[in-house]
Amino acid sequence: MEGFRRLIQQEKPTIGGWCSLPGGFTAEVMANSGFDWACIDLQHGMITSADLLPMLQAFATTHTPVAVRVGWNDPSKIMKALDSGAQAVIVPLVDTPDQARAAVRACRYPPLGIRSWGPTRSRLGVPNLTPATADKATVLLVMLETENAVARLPEILDTEGVDGIFVGPNDLALTNGRSLPRDASPEELAEQEGQIQIVIETARAHGKIAGINCASVEVARKRAEQGFRLLAVSSDIAFLVAGGRQVVTALGSIAS
Repeated sequence: MEGFRRLIQQEKPTIGGWCSLPGGFTAEVMANSGFDWACIDLQHGMITSADLLPMLQAFATTHTPVAVRVGWNDPSKIMKALDSGAQAVIVPLVDTPDQARAAVRACRYPPLGIRSWGPTRSRLGVPNLTPATADKATVLLVMLETENAVARLPEILDTEGVDGIFVGPNDLALTNGRSLPRDASPEELAEQEGQIQIVIETARAHGKIAGINCASVEVARKRAEQGFRLLAVSSDIAFLVAGGRQVVTALGSIAS
């Protein structure tokens, strides 16, 4: 149960597998691919709430810690993911300390939060589970995706119960009408990189872990050097597309 908590206590970068495709077997493949951790994405991608349980069960066959990115900062969605066995939750679009506190309240039992006692699956294999031990094991990461969030980051990081932040670089770029990083001009890219540098320096100053989505291995290496410790590199969908394109490119000439 405490796998993700132990993971974020390590003083080194970790590589995460991002699950956007539904299915227990797909999750099992990702769980056995050697990633340090993984995230089941209920916000984007094709995974529904009905897919979540079999995917968590697939990860339970390995020692790969797993987080769930919920679709919204909604207490019912957060509590359901935790009761189903998520070791960590990633909550999108947290712009203010009040929104961070709302996420905390959904993740934590009283007196800090309002989580209702009903750990239907998360208690399996955990003898003598208590609200206190469940709170200690549960990791909450809030997503930083807007300029407003960057401006309020110190307050967000100081919110009791928030373990760290996770940066969405695409939404962070779009928040002020700028281009996506892949399409950005040198000037735009420099501005985007400046914001990301501010984020990691602020997280470090507040003693909180920071994660980020990385479009490639090269980007992941750069983020690791900056100090990000949770590196989500590409996704299962991207791996499938890239593999297919590689075969077509390699053998396209024989079919022309």
